[in-house]
Amino acid sequence: MVHAEVYTVVEYHDSLFAGGTFAPNPADSGFTSNVQYYDQGNWYALGVFDNWGVRRLRVLDDTLYAVGSFRDVDGQEVTGMVWLDGSQWKPLTLLPETDCNVLDIIKQDGRLVICGNFQINGATGIAYLEGGQWNILGPGILGGFSSIHVMAVYQGHLYVGGQISMSGGNAGRDIMRWDGTQFQPVGGGLQRNLGDNSGFSDVRGMEEHNGVLYVGGGFRYAGGVPAYGVAGWDGIQWCGVPGNLSDGPGHLGVGQGGMAFYYDTLFVACGYLADGDSVRLAAKFIGTNYADTCSGPVGISEAAVVSLTLAPNPATDQITLADLPGTGPWYIQLFDMEGRAHAIRTEAKGEGLILLRGALAAGCYTLVISTDEAKQRSVARVVFVDP
Repeated sequence: MVHAEVYTVVEYHDSLFAGGTFAPNPADSGFTSNVQYYDQGNWYALGVFDNWGVRRLRVLDDTLYAVGSFRDVDGQEVTGMVWLDGSQWKPLTLLPETDCNVLDIIKQDGRLVICGNFQINGATGIAYLEGGQWNILGPGILGGFSSIHVMAVYQGHLYVGGQISMSGGNAGRDIMRWDGTQFQPVGGGLQRNLGDNSGFSDVRGMEEHNGVLYVGGGFRYAGGVPAYGVAGWDGIQWCGVPGNLSDGPGHLGVGQGGMAFYYDTLFVACGYLADGDSVRLAAKFIGTNYADTCSGPVGISEAAVVSLTLAPNPATDQITLADLPGTGPWYIQLFDMEGRAHAIRTEAKGEGLILLRGALAAGCYTLVISTDEAKQRSVARVVFVDP
């Protein structure tokens, strides 16, 4: 028996591995490993960690990685990251500061990416390994209280989720997509309370299944539609997953430990209630339809994106649109950050268009422009401000 909080579980080389904050059993003095594996009916320690926890185990290209806040593994100095070489843990390249807590690790475009609570040259939150050193991705995560907890690669792009505030300057609310150059919003983002752009909904899990990216956290709305703890994103729209994990004691939604699919069944770490029934921290989805209310096209399939030029942006009354997809006619849609569609007016200007603000409130909007045949599309974020 081991006294433990389990944060992460993976299958690796036909064995089950678990990571967390494992306290020694009084009958097993000296037991200090925060990673264990299950073999032939028994749990075994794998390595000797210091007393800081393991937050995530990941299998990437047939290699097992462990990340967390630990500083020493098997007598080796580390900064919260190790990989398994046979039966021995090996350190990953050290971060420049030891005051760190690495929460997730993933591989995208052939390079390792980490997220968590750390700083590199004053920037925070997310970094990639290149040239033998860790480098901040883009501007990092902006705002003193924002942080990334989990990552996923979906449709070739890196998605990040956590406590992400737009008021600090980040592109999205609790979830963003890295397009290779900059972070982009994801269909209006996630909210605990509709219209609340300052609070956090705390994304804890992201898993792709049957071509859809499922996201779990403490939110109640995704792209403006009800989604009580779990929602699906298909690259164009959000759909709420039926059921309610976000109400009741603790209001956790999907919590620490995240979510995973086993065949076609979704399992989640959650609070004490699911759909009003007592579940005591874990639940599974019963049914085959994972899509309930959907938001409509508040996003854009990455493969279809064509460049679009806007000026000025932000603007007070109108924005000139150039480099439109195809030759027209064009189908133009405008969505606010809650996923609601708004009527718009445009005027022709040479080979482009002028988008008129009209009665639109000041704020940030997602503009989607497609050709009549929907073979080419452009997406952009537009901002209207008061004079």
